[in-house]
Amino acid sequence: MENEVNTLETVGLADVFCPFCGKQLPGRRSRYEDDQEAAEDAAAQCDCAEAREWRQIKIPRRNKAGDKEAMVLGVCRFCGQTMALSKVTLSETGLSARECASRLCGCPGAAGYQITLENEQARAEKLQEAYQNIEIMFLNRDDGQNMEAVTGIMMELVGMVYDEHLKKVSLQISAGVAAVIGRTASGSIRIEKKQKRVESAEV
Repeated sequence: MENEVNTLETVGLADVFCPFCGKQLPGRRSRYEDDQEAAEDAAAQCDCAEAREWRQIKIPRRNKAGDKEAMVLGVCRFCGQTMALSKVTLSETGLSARECASRLCGCPGAAGYQITLENEQARAEKLQEAYQNIEIMFLNRDDGQNMEAVTGIMMELVGMVYDEHLKKVSLQISAGVAAVIGRTASGSIRIEKKQKRVESAEV
């Protein structure tokens, strides 16, 4: 992540900009310690693919550091608690010491943030399952039709259904083939291929 981000001063709060795509987002603090903290707050909210990938970075659980292992202090952004972090961990993840501490702290604010990150990971896994099913059902066709662009659109629609921006959507792919994407009563994502016979998959 870039270490610098522009902020706009507003009444009470500062707007922040995603360091990956530049999207302007509402700041959630009256002030930030530095530009990197503002960038991290923006990345924690943005819905661009790069910010979602950043939120999915896992911090390896390390054994107690050896005497010769270089350590730095990280400060949880939610409660201010400090913890010792291995420089190796920071190097492996690319996260700042403050972000690592916030992802590891046990305070209520950090716990809520960690749940958000876990939900992000679950979303990514579910969309990957959906893509695999779409690839099997739609990508390899024997009629010569180029389906890569179509499956890309379908994946965007799956994400919108998962995020509950759409309840159900139908896509007419050709004269004889249609795709239907929606949620089941149990909350699963259902993908149907409608032609002479119906194929379906739930994830």
